[in-house]
Amino acid sequence: MRIRLGLVALLFAAIISSCGKDEDEFAKLERLTVFSFNEEANVIALDGTINSKAFDDFKKVAEAHPNVKNIHIINCDGSINDDVNLSLSSYVYENGYNTTLKEGGLVASGGTDFFLAGNKRTLEKNVKLGVHSWSDGKKHATDFPKGHDNHTPYIPTTKALE
Repeated sequence: MRIRLGLVALLFAAIISSCGKDEDEFAKLERLTVFSFNEEANVIALDGTINSKAFDDFKKVAEAHPNVKNIHIINCDGSINDDVNLSLSSYVYENGYNTTLKEGGLVASGGTDFFLAGNKRTLEKNVKLGVHSWSDGKKHATDFPKGHDNHTPYIPTTKALE
């Protein structure tokens, strides 16, 4: 009984410490600036996970360089704020930006949505493109029929693929 209780306490401590670590990682991701201007290539660069401030950060870079319409994606494993990612992706699409996944780069999840928002999309060599359907944590895209209103937020940025 004591051993079992000790294992339960150990397991509980592991869960608590891993939750704190996840929150720390999440907080770190929220502080990062993932968009920058690459002066040498004259492009906007994306490198990192799209967070809650990504749209504002993108607009600051874009407004400082209004003639630049090319975005180079180094790596983007997704987003931690789906609403921001959808707004950002729509903005990129509606304002005529092009996206390029740079050689050796990776996009997955919300990063793929962002890549697809480009009016012209380019994949360089040796890239990884991860795709999955959307989910709100309870329901998944496949739980709804084609044409259902729940798919609507994801359609504008991929419309050009039809």
